[in-house]
Amino acid sequence: MVSLNLFNSLPCALVLDILRDGRVLFYDDEEFFVRQWLRMRGVCLDFMIDYEKLNLHETQLMAVNRSLGL
Repeated sequence: MVSLNLFNSLPCALVLDILRDGRVLFYDDEEFFVRQWLRMRGVCLDFMIDYEKLNLHETQLMAVNRSLGL
Protein backbone atom coordinates (compact mmCIF):
# COMPACT_ATOMS: atom_id res chain seq x y z
CA MET A 1 0.00 0.00 0.00
CA VAL A 2 1.45 3.38 -1.03
CA SER A 3 0.14 6.82 -0.18
CA LEU A 4 -0.30 9.09 -3.19
CA ASN A 5 1.46 11.79 -1.16
CA LEU A 6 4.69 9.76 -1.27
CA PHE A 7 4.96 9.57 -5.07
CA ASN A 8 7.45 12.44 -5.21
CA SER A 9 10.00 10.45 -3.19
CA LEU A 10 9.67 7.12 -5.04
CA PRO A 11 11.73 5.96 -8.04
CA CYS A 12 9.88 6.43 -11.33
CA ALA A 13 9.99 2.75 -12.24
CA LEU A 14 8.16 1.92 -8.99
CA VAL A 15 5.63 4.73 -9.54
CA LEU A 16 4.85 3.40 -13.01
CA ASP A 17 4.34 -0.11 -11.57
CA ILE A 18 2.03 1.29 -8.90
CA LEU A 19 0.03 3.30 -11.42
CA ARG A 20 -0.21 0.33 -13.79
CA ASP A 21 -0.96 -2.45 -11.29
CA GLY A 22 -2.17 -0.64 -8.17
CA ARG A 23 -5.71 -0.25 -6.92
CA VAL A 24 -7.13 2.80 -5.19
CA LEU A 25 -8.37 2.04 -1.70
CA PHE A 26 -9.52 5.51 -0.70
CA TYR A 27 -9.43 9.13 -1.84
CA ASP A 28 -11.25 12.22 -0.63
CA ASP A 29 -11.20 14.13 -3.90
CA GLU A 30 -11.47 12.25 -7.19
CA GLU A 31 -10.36 15.26 -9.24
CA PHE A 32 -7.20 15.60 -7.11
CA PHE A 33 -6.47 11.89 -7.54
CA VAL A 34 -6.84 12.07 -11.32
CA ARG A 35 -4.63 15.19 -11.57
CA GLN A 36 -1.92 13.57 -9.42
CA TRP A 37 -2.11 10.30 -11.33
CA LEU A 38 -1.74 12.04 -14.69
CA ARG A 39 1.06 14.30 -13.44
CA MET A 40 3.13 11.46 -11.98
CA ARG A 41 2.52 9.24 -14.98
CA GLY A 42 3.72 11.99 -17.33
CA VAL A 43 6.81 12.84 -15.27
CA CYS A 44 7.84 9.21 -14.87
CA LEU A 45 7.20 8.26 -18.48
CA ASP A 46 9.30 11.23 -19.62
CA PHE A 47 12.10 10.18 -17.27
CA MET A 48 12.03 6.55 -18.41
CA ILE A 49 12.08 7.56 -22.08
CA ASP A 50 15.08 9.83 -21.46
CA TYR A 51 16.74 7.14 -19.31
CA GLU A 52 16.55 4.63 -22.15
CA LYS A 53 17.34 7.07 -24.98
CA LEU A 54 20.38 8.56 -23.27
CA ASN A 55 21.55 5.18 -21.99
CA LEU A 56 21.90 6.65 -18.50
CA HIS A 57 22.43 3.28 -16.82
CA GLU A 58 25.56 2.52 -18.79
CA THR A 59 26.79 6.11 -18.42
CA GLN A 60 26.45 5.86 -14.64
CA LEU A 61 28.22 2.50 -14.53
CA MET A 62 31.12 3.83 -16.63
CA ALA A 63 31.45 6.84 -14.30
CA VAL A 64 31.61 4.56 -11.25
CA ASN A 65 34.16 2.31 -12.94
CA ARG A 66 36.31 5.35 -13.82
CA SER A 67 36.15 6.69 -10.28
CA LEU A 68 37.18 3.27 -8.93
CA GLY A 69 39.94 2.94 -11.52
CA LEU A 70 38.45 -0.19 -13.08
